[in-house]
Formats: sequence, structure tokens, C-alpha cells
Amino acid sequence: MTPDDLSESYAYGPVKIASRVYANRMGNGDDASADGYKFRGRGYIQLAGKDNYTRFTTYIGEDTVTDPDLVATKYPLSSAAFFFDSNNLWTICDQGDTEDVVTL
Repeated sequence: MTPDDLSESYAYGPVKIASRVYANRMGNGDDASADGYKFRGRGYIQLAGKDNYTRFTTYIGEDTVTDPDLVATKYPLSSAAFFFDSNNLWTICDQGDTEDVVTL
């Protein structure tokens, strides 16, 4: 298969693209499982990956692994708070403006 054939086989195929790009990462299965698409980024901070959805299910008490769209429809802000909490991002935010922050 040539590179052109490969790119054409993925053109306009979001399920196929996401399934391949996110395969075997963040707790997702291989590309045949379609986990990459099922657990794609949702919510205000784009929660992604089966591992994150599984941990978020425990955090929120509702099964977002079975119904991932809940992250976008019911819990977009809660998923962002979860991600900040579970990755200790509040401590970085609490440092305030640093030379790593660029404003335009």
C-alpha cells in the first residue's frame, strides 16, 4: 500500500483515524477496538483515554466508560476539575504568572 492509498483509506474517517492514533495508549485497546474514538477528548479540557474515563467514573460516581458522551453533555466542567485534581495542576496554577506564561 502506498502512502497515498493509506491516506485515502483514512480520509473523512474520524472513527478510523482516532482509533489508530490513540490505539494502545491511555488504557485504550488496539485500533480494532475503536477505543481511541470511543474515549476521544470531551469536556472543557478534552478528557481522553479509557484510563481517564475509568478514573473519572470513580470520581463522579456515574459510568462514563459505558456512556462516554456524559463527559460532554453532563460533566464538561467536572471532568476538567477532575483532571486538574488528579494531575495536581492547581499547584502550578497557584504559582501565578511565570516566565513560562506568555500573554498576547
